Amino acid sequence: MDKDKSIIEEGWITTIEAAELTGYARAYIRQLILRGRIKAQKVGAGLWLVNKQSLLDHQRNAQTGRPAEKAERQAKKTDRPNKKAAKGEGD
Repeated sequence: MDKDKSIIEEGWITTIEAAELTGYARAYIRQLILRGRIKAQKVGAGLWLVNKQSLLDHQRNAQTGRPAEKAERQAKKTDRPNKKAAKGEGD
């Protein structure tokens, strides 16, 4: 069996298909790949295959506005004491 064909059969799609599926621009898909936000494999000169489930998970998290990393950062931020309140300047 051809390696590229087996990758596509296992839930991998091209960046063109990823853009069509999500409505994202291809440039944004590439940004997500390069930032490690979605799983992808480079299979040729400038040709990337995107893991479809990874992409859909990212899109779902982006639509809720609360991706896991953002939620964790927000939780840490709210745990910090307010400097003004600690000095009695908050009122």
